[in-house]
Amino acid sequence: MILHRTDIRLYLLYVVIMGGRNKPLYDIILVSTAVMLLTLIYVYYREKEYFQEESPKNIAILFSGRISGYTYVEQKLEELQNKYNATFFISLNKNERSHYIDTFCKKFKIGDDQAIVQKTISPEWIRSFDVVYNVPGGKEGDSVDTMYSMVKNIDSAFKLIGPYQEKHNLNFDCIVFYRADIDSHETMTITMPQENVIYIPEGADHHGINYQVAYGNYDTMKKYSEVVNNLQKLCGEQHITYHPESLLKYHLENEGLTIARFPFNYSLHPMRQEPCPEYDDTP
Repeated sequence: MILHRTDIRLYLLYVVIMGGRNKPLYDIILVSTAVMLLTLIYVYYREKEYFQEESPKNIAILFSGRISGYTYVEQKLEELQNKYNATFFISLNKNERSHYIDTFCKKFKIGDDQAIVQKTISPEWIRSFDVVYNVPGGKEGDSVDTMYSMVKNIDSAFKLIGPYQEKHNLNFDCIVFYRADIDSHETMTITMPQENVIYIPEGADHHGINYQVAYGNYDTMKKYSEVVNNLQKLCGEQHITYHPESLLKYHLENEGLTIARFPFNYSLHPMRQEPCPEYDDTP
């Protein structure tokens, strides 16, 4: 039952009128009113707490393959990290660290045990697979090596988490995969992930499922990150086209994960493809 302000005002007016006529009755009504108001306050805060989704306490955010273009969205990344007091991890496809990478690590408090920088070598057998431009919406210019770098470095970034947890005696209750070139119109809302559920934003599915952002608990994100270890099965046995969103969709199905979609208003920054001399954007 919901009481409106008019209901409460009429009730209080009734208390005042009756109190003037009958003192014992007034006392009873006054006590009853106090009890009723306290009960309403209790119910309000209990329901507010019940319906408010719990946020994770310890969050790790992974970046894979490349960070070029992050300077265009630096403030947005700061807001994300500060909102959740998140720990960043990176695995980058570069021959060596540069001033650009060092600046990113310093800016977002990424220590040596939170970063891998190494050249990603694609295995020759991936070149036998049906590639991205065989999928509607794909284009021939997309690189087989670029995609392999992406899935390989997601796995490598995730593998940094276990040793970090042991070293610092903590457990992350939520792991997020994110891109350093995301221009979000709002800071992403992250709720406490459930077992065996992968949370993926709506949109950007590209004939598969969004491969730009996702989060889940440790066990779920371990499965999410293992696309690279299942390429032979996905492409060789199941004949899935070598295309990121398609591979992820079937990989998640194979792993038996429940997919929960959520709204997140974002885009990839339009300047992300511009040359970045400081980063030496060619791996």
